[in-house]
Amino acid sequence: MTEAATARAEAAPAASEATAATWRDALRTRPVDALWWLPLGAAVAVLGLGLAILAQHTWYPVGDFGQANMRMLSFWSHPPLVGPAGRIIGEGGVQGSHPGPAIFWAAWPLWRLLGGSSWALNASVAATNLAGMAVAVACARRLGGRRVAAGVGVVTLATLAGFGPEVMLQPWNPSMALTWYLVLVVATWGVVLGHRGMLPVAAGAASYVVQCHAGYAPPALLLCAVAGGAALWAAWRARADGGITRLLPWLAATAATAGVLWAPPLVDQLTNEPGNISILLYSFSHPDGDYVGLGRALQVLLLQLDPTGGPIRGAEWMDGPPVLGAVLVLAWVGTGVWARRRLGRTWQALDLVLAVSLLGSWFAISRIFGAPFVYLYKWTWILAALVVLATAAHLLAALRDRTGDGGRRLVAVGLAAGLVIGVVAGGLRYGRTEVSGLVFSDTMAALIGPTEAALDPDADYLVRWQDPAGLGGVGFGMVLELERRGFDVGVDEQYSAAAEPHRVRDEADADAVIWVMSGETAITRATEMPGAEVVATADPRTPAERARYDELAERAASRLEEVGLAAEGESVRTGGNLLGILLANPDLPDDIVTDITDMIVLFLPTEVIVTPPAA
Repeated sequence: MTEAATARAEAAPAASEATAATWRDALRTRPVDALWWLPLGAAVAVLGLGLAILAQHTWYPVGDFGQANMRMLSFWSHPPLVGPAGRIIGEGGVQGSHPGPAIFWAAWPLWRLLGGSSWALNASVAATNLAGMAVAVACARRLGGRRVAAGVGVVTLATLAGFGPEVMLQPWNPSMALTWYLVLVVATWGVVLGHRGMLPVAAGAASYVVQCHAGYAPPALLLCAVAGGAALWAAWRARADGGITRLLPWLAATAATAGVLWAPPLVDQLTNEPGNISILLYSFSHPDGDYVGLGRALQVLLLQLDPTGGPIRGAEWMDGPPVLGAVLVLAWVGTGVWARRRLGRTWQALDLVLAVSLLGSWFAISRIFGAPFVYLYKWTWILAALVVLATAAHLLAALRDRTGDGGRRLVAVGLAAGLVIGVVAGGLRYGRTEVSGLVFSDTMAALIGPTEAALDPDADYLVRWQDPAGLGGVGFGMVLELERRGFDVGVDEQYSAAAEPHRVRDEADADAVIWVMSGETAITRATEMPGAEVVATADPRTPAERARYDELAERAASRLEEVGLAAEGESVRTGGNLLGILLANPDLPDDIVTDITDMIVLFLPTEVIVTPPAA
């Protein structure tokens, strides 16, 4: 052995011992600095638990989930140019979509790599959400060090637990934007503190969340304005030292990021008539109902800021006294004023960004027309967790002189408590992960095999449906599953936005029509058509559940008639659109809503009937 090798061999144990001592010292004296990455590790474990449970079941997605899976199948022959279909109606009743397809492009690579199954899309959604958490924590570490990164990490874990697997693992566009809204908030925070490199991150995150769901636009645009204004002001103040010159490359990167992300919607706008951007502008300038208004919006916002509700227990409240949310806001403002002389720039900047985001959220909720369902503004749960973090920082700053170690132990205890709560709450919720829409999935499982066996793989089919419980959910699920199996299937023009234009088919061009009919009335009507052939039947209900459904239907119909909605009552009795009744009448009495909701959960018998096309 050479002298150098001998020296290295002798030094190795000492170096190893020194490294171990360094880690022991870090864990003992600076636990937050050493373990800032733990919340992300816990998030990986929690999401992995949910995915492991889902992997044990075969999921047949329907409705919006089925449409998301159909977008994956469209690559690369028809790459998506717009977002998912929504309650967006243009001139002449044309349905539109949310602004852009970023969620589909982000999810496609891993979905394809994992085999293209429905579970693979669950995994892709989880990975996309986890990527948002990781970027947010990385930005937080850059702007404020490991302690701030640990705080933001605990926020991500707490909200992950609060959202639950039905949000974080499912391919639903309002949910897929949530963690990236956190990225937008943290990146804006960084730009306000002078980190020019976070400008493209903020632009990318803002583009992503707005493309996911148009409702994110007000707070996202306000945060972008704050980020851009802060960067320009800082460059102007440092213009004598080349501040403007140093900013230019980051402005170019920001423009390039936004340009790439918004290229598909612009292509759609320029190549289609009407383009989706035109439909969006018309829809939001011609609401089909009354706006929520600022007063009700404030109540709803404060309800979401209750830290014991959404961020921890996933409680979705739209009504009630917003006491705890108001207390949190007052505590945040009060402690901020109390600690204003001791607060550093880091936390002052977060307070500014949170104030802007809350104002934008308030305005966004006020402009909702129709019922203000919580999924339309669930990002406010993230803001609630950040307000808690900011309030804790205020208290620590105010009390720092009274603690012997500058508050380090308090920080460690607080973050450890948040970590434990997040892990326990997340483990409990994700340990009970269930297949989304189990009754619909089971219905599809019973229908798809016999349907596939009865069809001609060389024929062209048009799929139609009536689904009073799920807005055509099983119909979209049938289109998806038949296309997966290689059948050439299409839909009517009215479903162009939901199923994409390339799947639209005229009945004259079809060899046969496939009817997916739910409910006795719809089934009877379809079986009486000339040449009708029943090829598959499913009824997920037990005899007791059938009797329960009939009882609920009669009671709900009678109550609807009592409140002056006779047409809706008759629709309930004859198998009409149950979910549509709820959406069109947001002020229904609670007992009617409960009965109709229970009917939807029980679902209905469904048959697949094949008929020749109309002559």
